Amino acid sequence: MHARCMIGGMGPIETVADKVKDARLMARLSKTGLAALAGASRSTVSRAEDGKATPSAELYLRLLRAAGFYDDGTRLVALSRPSATWAARWLLDDLADEPDSADEWVAAWTRVGLVDADGTVPDPESLLFRAGRSAVLHARPGAVTAVGGTAILVTAATLDDAGVEYAVTGDAALERLGTPLIPVWPVLYVSDVRAALDALGLSPRIPGEKSRRRTTLIPFDGTSETGRLRTDDHIWWASPVQVALDGYGGYGRMIEQTQILVRSWEVDA
Repeated sequence: MHARCMIGGMGPIETVADKVKDARLMARLSKTGLAALAGASRSTVSRAEDGKATPSAELYLRLLRAAGFYDDGTRLVALSRPSATWAARWLLDDLADEPDSADEWVAAWTRVGLVDADGTVPDPESLLFRAGRSAVLHARPGAVTAVGGTAILVTAATLDDAGVEYAVTGDAALERLGTPLIPVWPVLYVSDVRAALDALGLSPRIPGEKSRRRTTLIPFDGTSETGRLRTDDHIWWASPVQVALDGYGGYGRMIEQTQILVRSWEVDA
């Protein structure tokens, strides 16, 4: 399962070589890392980026997909594959049952050194980052971003009154877990996106519409909302591990604050 979303601010990219290189850099991958994820050699990636050898259509798509992108014929678009977060949660013992898609991710992550041959995770922070970046929040399957929104307490109470099940993630959940990030982009998993929009009095964002405050609603998928917990403030929150993965699927300060949070967990452990 995946969704596609335009990468804002990018102009047309003319060559296959440029697209492969840009995809790798935006994914924060080395040539060796991209090659490992794609099941190719480093020299193959180098030749593709240098324009010395035009990759086959199959290899080209495989390199882009490994970096988390797709070519729509004009520019790169982001792939958002939440199955990566499910596999990461399972590897980190945050899900009891192995997701159907885990084998694909474990194989790729083993090639790049994020998972050892025995299935252990030597560096949880790196795994969380790579899995989170494979599931960009705003591009999730079925996700709707609306302009505006209210404080999370009000949002939660409104959804409760409307009978819409939910789990809060994104910057509001990161703040609850201890980051100094001021929530301006509430993100919630919800049982019914349309019902949630109606209850909150929100309309889907028009492409290009700008607003400091926005709300993203992502439909329940049977796994991402698993492990949600209700706290004394009567709010349902996503699992802390899912929140960390979603934080890496955000942008700007959300990524930075997630990194601080995850490192604090490692110190506490």
